[in-house]
Amino acid sequence: MGQPVGGKMIEEEIEGVLTRFDEEKIVRETDLDRKAEDDGLQHKPGSQSSSITLAEQSIIDYLGGLVGADRTAAKAQISSFRDSMSCNQFYARIADIEHLDEKFEAELAKLKVQHAKELQTQYERERSLANGLRIFRRENKLQDRPAKTRKSAQIHWSIVLSMMVTEAILNSYFFSIGSEMGLIGGFLIAALLSFLNVVVAYWAGSTWLPKFNHVEPRTKVAGVFVVTILGLICLVISLGAAQYRVALEAFVETDGTLFEADRLAIDMLYRSPFKLESIQGFFLLTAGLVIATSAFWKAYRYDDPYPGYGELTRTLHDSEDETSHKEE
Repeated sequence: MGQPVGGKMIEEEIEGVLTRFDEEKIVRETDLDRKAEDDGLQHKPGSQSSSITLAEQSIIDYLGGLVGADRTAAKAQISSFRDSMSCNQFYARIADIEHLDEKFEAELAKLKVQHAKELQTQYERERSLANGLRIFRRENKLQDRPAKTRKSAQIHWSIVLSMMVTEAILNSYFFSIGSEMGLIGGFLIAALLSFLNVVVAYWAGSTWLPKFNHVEPRTKVAGVFVVTILGLICLVISLGAAQYRVALEAFVETDGTLFEADRLAIDMLYRSPFKLESIQGFFLLTAGLVIATSAFWKAYRYDDPYPGYGELTRTLHDSEDETSHKEE
């Protein structure tokens, strides 16, 4: 077994101290010979003297300096040992960090396992959706074409909203003539009629018109029936707006009340709905039908024309995108 590093360093330090206490070196560096000769000439020290001579003081001073230097070196060595102990503690901390790295690796392994399970679940969901879409296409005879993708939703709804606002502005101008609130009152009435007209037409085009394309005959019949009913509702709304405009004009000329105009409009709509006695009424009817038809067709063309096909395809594509994101 070799000698410890700390012990070897102390041994070297002791050897250095012994070297510094070399007799010849002490005599030479303190000029001891000359001082002793001077003391001898002066009969110093005397036989009864207890005081220290100059030569003796020189030796004491020299040795004291060596001892002081050694003391300083010893303190420095002790400090070095303390630093060495701190270094050992540092390396112990490094070892702890290495253990933390092992813990991190373990946690990372757990996360990888968890992620693998989630990814496996996502794969199974994607396969289920793809299988469901294949069955849907086979049962509905859609193998020869992919689903139509939706266009920009922002542009689509902007167009639909512009239809509603356009009809409301047109109606409000013609209704303001007989409204007790003027243009504002006319706009409120017009906005309500326009909202009903566009919403009913859009619902018919988005939900019920695609059923015309279904392979199931009963679904086709249901689609035809509901679209017919909703189309008649849009027609009644447009005719009602036109007849109301005619009634307003008639009662302005005779100083009638707004309530009487409402009753007259309902009566004309019931007795002779297509008889319009003013060009303004005919214009409102045309505008209402054009906007309703536009909303109806816009809604139908927004998604795939076969009911449910576009939604199933989008669900599968969303699942594929999610799978790709998890794989990354």
